[in-house]
Amino acid sequence: MDLFEKATRNKMRFNTSVGLLTTEDLWDLPLVSTNKVNLDSIAMAINRDLKECETESFVRKSSPLALGLQLKLDVVKYIIDVKLRETKEKEERMARESRRQELLALKDKKRQELDGEKTMEEIDQELAELS
Repeated sequence: MDLFEKATRNKMRFNTSVGLLTTEDLWDLPLVSTNKVNLDSIAMAINRDLKECETESFVRKSSPLALGLQLKLDVVKYIIDVKLRETKEKEERMARESRRQELLALKDKKRQELDGEKTMEEIDQELAELS
């Protein structure tokens, strides 16, 4: 079963300082923040709870609580990974666009330099062709 299918079928809620949040609510949270609920703090809290409830055993399987916490952590980590990837892609896109604008400006400058090297006769001929 898919990660998000499990989360939604189980009506998974995430405990935060502002109350319970749904899985869908997580997509609206920032990755980190000093004064707001954020994905990093939620992941750290779930991870801490998971470590506290796990007892090492080679015979007994994980408790249902531990399995639920692991699912929650997997959901939050997935959303974090997606948001990090989207942020990186946006930064790369902005860098490419910035470089594109620089090259277009350089191209325009070069064209103006070439125009400045034309003789009066070449300028007059080009003006005549445009009329």
